[in-house]
Amino acid sequence: QGLLGLTGAWITAHLIDGSVHLGFVHAVDPETGNVVLLRPEPAGPPGAVLPMVLLHDAIAEVSSHGTPRSPPDCGRPPALAPASRQSDSTATPAEIEGRRDAICEALRRQRIPFQLEGCGGEDLLVLGCLRCVPPYNARAVSCENEIVLSRFTELLAGV
Repeated sequence: QGLLGLTGAWITAHLIDGSVHLGFVHAVDPETGNVVLLRPEPAGPPGAVLPMVLLHDAIAEVSSHGTPRSPPDCGRPPALAPASRQSDSTATPAEIEGRRDAICEALRRQRIPFQLEGCGGEDLLVLGCLRCVPPYNARAVSCENEIVLSRFTELLAGV
């Protein structure tokens, strides 16, 4: 019941596994008590966040920072940021296409399912949950599954 009142607040959640997560409470499931936490993404563009679901049974302790909708150090709640289609000024269209082909080949070698979507097949959809768009770098990736995201980022670093 106490978690429901934290919707819209900035919190620090201590989990039973010892991990600590700071973020903005986007939603709380009234039946299960599970929390959708939007964590700031320092490597991303301003306002970008990584969503995380905290299972009620995994939460050991929660401390609130500021009142709901009034975080301690910024004026408004974060927004989910989609993958950005930023042009890579140093890469030519041929180089970007070559990078996409290299990523696809690496995915095939590891037998990871993917498909090309969008106009001209330029969007890469991996495992049905990760989207990578041109110029196919770490800033052009969006995924709510942190494990898939981290493994794909490792794959990108090797391409």
